[in-house]
Amino acid sequence: MDCALTRSDAHVVGSSEDGQVYFWDVVGGGIVGTLAAHGAVVTSLAVHPTGDGLATCSVDGCVKYWR
Repeated sequence: MDCALTRSDAHVVGSSEDGQVYFWDVVGGGIVGTLAAHGAVVTSLAVHPTGDGLATCSVDGCVKYWR
């Protein structure tokens, strides 16, 4: 599984075995949001370096781009 910092470094984005992508607050440490990304394990993700996009891939065979 994978994790990354958002562009602003305010949140950590993490993939999960339950098909979700979780967003954690860097300072407080709590979960601030989730994204139901796939129907299976989210194996990897990448935050767009200059925009607001997020790419995810899963063992379900799909790669998705979120804006």
